Amino acid sequence: MTRMKIFNSLGEEVFEFPPVFNSAERKRFFYLPLMLEDPIMSLRTPTNKVCFLVTAGYFKARHKFFARQFRQTDIDNENDLIGLEIPFFSCR
Repeated sequence: MTRMKIFNSLGEEVFEFPPVFNSAERKRFFYLPLMLEDPIMSLRTPTNKVCFLVTAGYFKARHKFFARQFRQTDIDNENDLIGLEIPFFSCR
């Protein structure tokens, strides 16, 4: 049986990869709600904190998890917000 093709190549890329945010969208989706402050503080390493924040922002934007797929600009943005320096490869 043949597979049904639902997306064209552009639609498939949009579905499979994390969103690309502009500055306003980044502020909107990476805003930390009060209910996440305690879970963030309970994470031990700065790497886990940044990866959690980026994952939560991607989920808010697309209602989907992207396993180990992060955009460098999003990592840098979260590093700046919480005052950490974490290289991109450490969130993989």
